[in-house]
Amino acid sequence: MIPLPLVLAGSIVLAQGESPYDVNWEVDSMIAGGTLGFALLAGVINDDLPSGLQCRQTLGTRCDPSALNALDRTVVGNASATWRAISDIGKNVSRALAFAANGLDIARSDSDRRWNDFGRDSLVIGQAVGVNALLTVAAKAAFRRSRPTHYVEGSDLTRVQERFSFPSGHASVTASAATAYATTFALRHPDSRWRFAVSGGAAAWSATTAYARVAAGRHFYTDVLAGLLLGTTVGFVVPKLHERDDDRAIDTSPSARMPMLQRGGGF
Repeated sequence: MIPLPLVLAGSIVLAQGESPYDVNWEVDSMIAGGTLGFALLAGVINDDLPSGLQCRQTLGTRCDPSALNALDRTVVGNASATWRAISDIGKNVSRALAFAANGLDIARSDSDRRWNDFGRDSLVIGQAVGVNALLTVAAKAAFRRSRPTHYVEGSDLTRVQERFSFPSGHASVTASAATAYATTFALRHPDSRWRFAVSGGAAAWSATTAYARVAAGRHFYTDVLAGLLLGTTVGFVVPKLHERDDDRAIDTSPSARMPMLQRGGGF
């Protein structure tokens, strides 16, 4: 994993900037909580789906590796416990780190409403994580792809979770949290060179977690690539949809229109 200082560096160095977001506290809270809730419910429902092999070709009690593309075929047989632990750490830490690093950035800012800023940013980052979680669980249920473990002899055919390989949840969760924080940082500090370091650190963290899933034999390359694409997209789009535009509001009051009328303008 990449060192934490690389991810936190920008937050430690900079000391200015309010929240870059406009939020509707009621609506956005419902979206964030609702997506996370539905994702958890969908996960419970998925656990009740039939177990067993889910592949095009089988060889007795296992899937046939020859049916895989050349890249994914190289994953069959991977089973590193170390990389699996690293992937779990990467996923779990990414979410906590996104909120912690953002909180540190706000604590050092010149804003006079730091708690409000932290609440806005946390809501947007949480919403990105929630939307991604729901989309990931839905995609897993739709594709129902066997994990690499089903391509080796003696694999566990009783656990339904072994049929939810695509896309990688570890990769998508990590990418959504890391990207949402990196996007938040870049929007708050649009002129800072540190935004490139933060974005690079977020990308490296996500990529390392994704590779760890492959090395652990828990996902194929196509699984983690899809997870990275999904998480990165959601982690960028959701914050951008909430981006505050100070020029968005147009004053249409009579006093604002007076200069135009004085110049001979009309309605």
